[in-house]
Amino acid sequence: HSRLAYELSLDGWDRASAGELRLRPKGTGTEVRWTMSGDLGPNPLMRWAGLLMDRIVGKDFTLGLSGLKDLAEHG
Repeated sequence: HSRLAYELSLDGWDRASAGELRLRPKGTGTEVRWTMSGDLGPNPLMRWAGLLMDRIVGKDFTLGLSGLKDLAEHG
């Protein structure tokens, strides 16, 4: 299997986000890409906040990928 797709819904938000983990063999390991996308609607403030999403959730993605790597390598 090379892809895991999911939908993320948060309490208080009327829109869901789509997420995906893609796996690809690379050398002796596996490259993992974790992406999310969603519609922020017409509100200019929300669209501006969307530009900051990497700063907002980037650390969580890095931590999650690190945990996935540890689990894959050590069980």
